Amino acid sequence: MVGCGGLVLLLIILAVGFGMWLTAGPGAHELNAYHPFRSPQAKERFLALYDEKAREWPVPSDTLTISTSYGQTFIRISGSDSAPPLVLMHGGGGNSLHWRPNISALSEHYQTFAVDNVYDFGRSVYIRPMKRTEDFVTWLDEVLEAIDLEYGVNMAGLSYGGWLTSQYALHQPERLGRVVLLAPAGTVLPLPGAGLRGQRSAPCRISPLRDGSCTGCSRTSQTKMTRADACWTKRSMVPISPSEASSSSSSHRRRC
Repeated sequence: MVGCGGLVLLLIILAVGFGMWLTAGPGAHELNAYHPFRSPQAKERFLALYDEKAREWPVPSDTLTISTSYGQTFIRISGSDSAPPLVLMHGGGGNSLHWRPNISALSEHYQTFAVDNVYDFGRSVYIRPMKRTEDFVTWLDEVLEAIDLEYGVNMAGLSYGGWLTSQYALHQPERLGRVVLLAPAGTVLPLPGAGLRGQRSAPCRISPLRDGSCTGCSRTSQTKMTRADACWTKRSMVPISPSEASSSSSSHRRRC
């Protein structure tokens, strides 16, 4: 009986230890005052540079840090609170300051919410990894709920932020109004992995139609994309009317 009791005790200890290891997860030792940076000095240098660049934000803004189950999320808000909301998702390896060149034009028409994605480089700080698409969708749900944006939300995503925006649109279409995808990664066109096998993707041009919709192309054929009441210019992201979209000027033919 003593031997059996010792074995049971050992199994309990192992189970508790394994459970603690699973809860902590890889990288849990980094959850300190300067996480996710390597040192307090690295955190201080980064945030100083971030704040220096943030002072170049060309329009008045308020900032907000909210708590989610994936970590603190930083948001910069510009534009009138009576304007329709537009949530901005930046590209991979960056932060909300990606939108500095566009924010003046956008904030004339919308109240913008430029998000520092919690998994990327910015003032947002993750506390657990995002492993599945559902993790990103849940995180965005929590962000929108925290800033009281429930339905009719406009969302624009750049590159990896475009992929995230498209996934949110697929999972939560009822919460969104309009969606803008700017060079979305792995969304409209496949990632260029085929080039590694010696194949080359066909060139793609996206241009407006006279009814105000836009056309895009897959690797082999041209397909008509979802109709919108307004198309968008790549350079300024200011909405243009369908009549303007029918113009043949080169600036209108470079679509986003």
